[in-house]
Amino acid sequence: MIDKIISQCSLILLLIWVPVAGFAQAITIIGSGGDARNCSMAADSAAKFSFISRDDLEYCNRAIDYGHLKRGDLAGTYVNRGIIETALSKYQDAFSDYHHALELQPKLPEAYIGRGNIYFLAGKYNLAIEDYTRALDLNISRDYIAHLNRGMAYEKIGNYKDAEENYRRALELQPGWQLAQDKLDRLLTKGNGK
Repeated sequence: MIDKIISQCSLILLLIWVPVAGFAQAITIIGSGGDARNCSMAADSAAKFSFISRDDLEYCNRAIDYGHLKRGDLAGTYVNRGIIETALSKYQDAFSDYHHALELQPKLPEAYIGRGNIYFLAGKYNLAIEDYTRALDLNISRDYIAHLNRGMAYEKIGNYKDAEENYRRALELQPGWQLAQDKLDRLLTKGNGK
């Protein structure tokens, strides 16, 4: 379902991919075996640099299938695999992995960020806003990312006041963040700000 919506908007996705998918949050897995740690490092690389290899998925697959992970680490590994799948444009697989993570740990803020990104890419901005808000309510560690993403979703639905507020909050939390500053400046230049 998500893939169908996204494939209809492939050109638009190329334009918005970098701003959103670059702001997923990998979960660091320590002490749960090499595959889980390697999956975590690959997801972090995908989230920060959009650099990924299809081979990186194998670390995650082995960790999930054979790693005998504790519930929290398994949920984190599903999130990490979802980040990698998103970077590989495997949106339905990513959406499914975020869903599995939330079944295992319903209060996992990183899963809400990842799922929110899939909703954003699918043009379901209100659902994305809900998930980014949920991540913030759950005290996600890098909350400035959730504010930036939520600001972008608000901007897409024409709610420029809340978009501006979220861009400003991202800058308060991460002073000097050029991407957030650029988005705020562009919004104000267009005359959509306060």
